[in-house]
Amino acid sequence: MMFGTTPRFWQRRGLMAALLSPFSLIWLLLAWMRRVIATPFKAEMPVICIGNITSGGTGKTPLVAGLAEAACDQGWRPVILTRGHGGSATSPLHVDPGTAAAIAGDEAVMLCRICPVVVSRDRAAGAKFITAEGLGDLIIMDDGMQNPSLIKDRLVMVFNGRSGLANGLIIPAGPLREPLRAGLERADAVAITSADETGLTGKINLIDAGMPVANIERALNPDDIKALTGKPVLAFAGIGDNEGFFDMLSAAGVHLVETRGFADHHAYDDQDIATLTAMAAAQHAVLVTTEKDKARLGAAATGVIAVRLVTRVPISLLDRILPRR
Repeated sequence: MMFGTTPRFWQRRGLMAALLSPFSLIWLLLAWMRRVIATPFKAEMPVICIGNITSGGTGKTPLVAGLAEAACDQGWRPVILTRGHGGSATSPLHVDPGTAAAIAGDEAVMLCRICPVVVSRDRAAGAKFITAEGLGDLIIMDDGMQNPSLIKDRLVMVFNGRSGLANGLIIPAGPLREPLRAGLERADAVAITSADETGLTGKINLIDAGMPVANIERALNPDDIKALTGKPVLAFAGIGDNEGFFDMLSAAGVHLVETRGFADHHAYDDQDIATLTAMAAAQHAVLVTTEKDKARLGAAATGVIAVRLVTRVPISLLDRILPRR
């Protein structure tokens, strides 16, 4: 079961999409005005943006994590800059493992195990903070492709291979924040997470035959999966692509007795936890979720198993977007 998912009509060009299409022009106009009035800031270090043009889960954050690990391996000192969605921080904040998800956001707490993470709604202010604090020498920006306040040296546009462009329409008629052609004009590379089930690669090649397109390999941590062997599992998640997580568990051989999906960044309350715990107990199952969801559970995380996601960034993509040292 899913709660708070993206609108179903975004998957097709039906009546609802047609009725909302005129409002898409307003969305595009506001986005254009935002770019026109912005004064972009140039950071003192390279900025790599991992963004998208679709609303909903595309796998940006796991790709950010994989890129940060690869950058560390190449001798960089990366710092992840994120908006901190779901957190209350209003000024730049250096996140540590003890920072509450309610303050920094679940993704920031999850990512800070890899490298320094700074939460800042104002991306330019965040970049200045990173420089002033001497936190690193490379900024990896999680999301913010449409944010004009900070100049990007490299831009990777990420898509979910399962959904692609959906109905191909602009918000609110569809999931697109901007047209595909406009996004490709600014992107240095495209990353597709999971198999390309909608022929997106072909659509991209028709617009820009020279655009590098990388398929991102994702897998669940084998040690975490091994710990679930022979156990009935009730899996729950509140991420951008809940079904993708559940499918990966099933494909890995996990015995799923039930699944529960919530909206991305869902703030779990006591009633949610009580309900999930009772459901699991009734089926003699263990509760399993994502690393990102567990960051939001706080003290309620006791007894809940988090399965980590491993994202492998192809060498071809690294060569394209990581600056030369």
